[in-house]
Amino acid sequence: MRVAALLSLLVVTFGLTACTSMVPRNRLPYLLIDETFGDPVKVVTIPLPAIASSPNEGITAGALAAFLIHNDKGEISTLVAPQVNYNKNYGVTTSVYSALYPSPLRSWEVNLAQSTKINYDYEITSRDKTYLDGKLALNAFVFAFADGSARFFGFEARTPRQQESNYTDQELGFNLSVGYDIGTHYQIVIGERFRNVGIHTGAVKGIPFIRDLFDNGNTPGIDGFTVHAQRISFIYSTLDSKDLPTFGGYARATAEVSGKIFGSNADYRHYEAEIKGYFPLDSARYISVFRLIYNQTMGNRVPFLEQSILGGRIPCGAMAAIGLSTTATCSSTWRSGSGCSAGRSST
Repeated sequence: MRVAALLSLLVVTFGLTACTSMVPRNRLPYLLIDETFGDPVKVVTIPLPAIASSPNEGITAGALAAFLIHNDKGEISTLVAPQVNYNKNYGVTTSVYSALYPSPLRSWEVNLAQSTKINYDYEITSRDKTYLDGKLALNAFVFAFADGSARFFGFEARTPRQQESNYTDQELGFNLSVGYDIGTHYQIVIGERFRNVGIHTGAVKGIPFIRDLFDNGNTPGIDGFTVHAQRISFIYSTLDSKDLPTFGGYARATAEVSGKIFGSNADYRHYEAEIKGYFPLDSARYISVFRLIYNQTMGNRVPFLEQSILGGRIPCGAMAAIGLSTTATCSSTWRSGSGCSAGRSST
């Protein structure tokens, strides 16, 4: 019945087109608008089908509607996108994603998703650079999620497919950082990260549970773990735009320490370095980009989800289906799943 209802919803979605409405300001929720919006408010509605496929999850199908809310300058300042989809492993997932950009220096993002089986995702992201004449940057990310499609094959890149295991990665935590600009091109960032991880039975039938193939002796953290880490980053940037650069260079060096003294399950250190450059051609019609990244984790009994990842811990389909915020990475310590590499941002 649910599948038939979703198929009918898809058919209807394909037949709909975008529309523009002028909505009285007092009919919109207070949190979605501010003093930069006029009255009435221009709202553009775009219905879209949502179809995704990944090796970890199979096929996910559904529909979404994007509501683009414009300020009095005609700029899109708020996005709200509710969505419903179906996957045989998780049942029906209902979600809503919202992004608010009251100014170029301040933004909020909220993602709320709940499935009828196992999966859920609740996230709030805040970025604010309006203090000290724009020199101080405050960033906060709070999350709680469960992903029943997670995979683990073992350590190193040559692990056999026969060792594929499934589990539910259930996490609760936060990521906070404060950055301060030094001159025009330099920035120093200090951050705090908390992550509580539970490992439970997965949602995918026919694939062994992770603890049926591995144990805590050879896979640290397989029974769950807690991380409370502190980090410092030094950044050099000549990019012409932080969000959509067309020219310039960027370099970052980060050191992070996780210690039992602050509540972590293990003592270890994590190092990262990143260099990237943008080179425009033909008046920026074409842009050549290069990116180099290095990361290394040093210590004993480092939880497996804290080590470098080869392959995506969060499947590509999940990102497409419920709008998870992710950052692509490149690493090579343990193999976890599908052919997409992604992780939650730790800037």
